[in-house]
Amino acid sequence: MFSLCLPRSLLVSLGLGWRILVGRDARGNDRLTLTVAKPWDLFLHVRAATGSHVIVTTPRGKTVPRDTLLDAAELACVYSERREAEHNEVDYAPRRYVRKAKGAAPGAVLVERAKTLTVRRDEARRAR
Repeated sequence: MFSLCLPRSLLVSLGLGWRILVGRDARGNDRLTLTVAKPWDLFLHVRAATGSHVIVTTPRGKTVPRDTLLDAAELACVYSERREAEHNEVDYAPRRYVRKAKGAAPGAVLVERAKTLTVRRDEARRAR
């Protein structure tokens, strides 16, 4: 299920053609979110915690299925400092609403028009 995709990122392939990309460190997060992701791809990150940027590659004009969104949110939780928490809030938005503030540290971004998903730790989803 997991394979290396780009330097400093992880690729998770799901059935039905959906792919999830996960940044592995701050510089990898920047590259993944600001260079690799398309404006219509979906960006996810655990709210108020350090962790990986997660991108769901999304065909233009398509909506990410709920199950894929939950898989991506679970990955955002797993690759964050809140991996052991029972509940997490995960912000998500189209990549076009994510930007880097001038002079911000590597991996730090500003997200506008984000929606928030409350995710309960799901061991079955993590085991996939």
